[in-house]
Amino acid sequence: MLLEGELDRASATLLQRRVADAVAERLPVVTIDASGLTFLDGAGIRSLLLCRRLVEEAGGRLAIVEPAPLIYAVLEMAHLLDMFDLPPRLALRADAGRRASRDRHGATERSRQLCEKAARLQRESRELCEQAMMQRSIIPGSGNLLPGMIRNHQNDQ
Repeated sequence: MLLEGELDRASATLLQRRVADAVAERLPVVTIDASGLTFLDGAGIRSLLLCRRLVEEAGGRLAIVEPAPLIYAVLEMAHLLDMFDLPPRLALRADAGRRASRDRHGATERSRQLCEKAARLQRESRELCEQAMMQRSIIPGSGNLLPGMIRNHQNDQ
C-alpha cells in the first residue's frame, strides 16, 4: 500500500483500517510504500507500531519500503528501522560502497564482514533499547504509554 502526505493523528485510523483489510486477506507480508510520506509524528509512529502488532498477531510481517529521507530519519531516531525491515544508514552507505567497489575492483570479504557486523550491532542495540522501552512502557518521542496504546487498539476492534 502506498502512503502519501502526512501520517499523523488525522490519518492514522485510515492506515490501521487498510492494514486490517490486508490482514483479513491473510497476506503473509504487508508492505507499506512510504515514498510519498511527507510527515510522520508520534501518532503516526504509534499507528505504524499498532499495524505491525496487528499483522504479526495474524502471523504475518509488516515492512516499510522506500521511505522518504525525512521519514527514514524519524524512524531511525526512534530506533525502529529493524522493526520495519529497514537497513541502518551505515549499512546503506556500506552497500553503496560495495556496489561501486564491485563494479570497479570486485567486493572485498573484509568490507562485507564489517557491514554484517555493523548491521548485527545495530540490531542488538535496537533490541536492547526496545527492551528498555518496554520495561518503562514508553515509546520514544511520542509520550504515549504503551499499555494504553494496546488497550486503545484492542478497544477499537
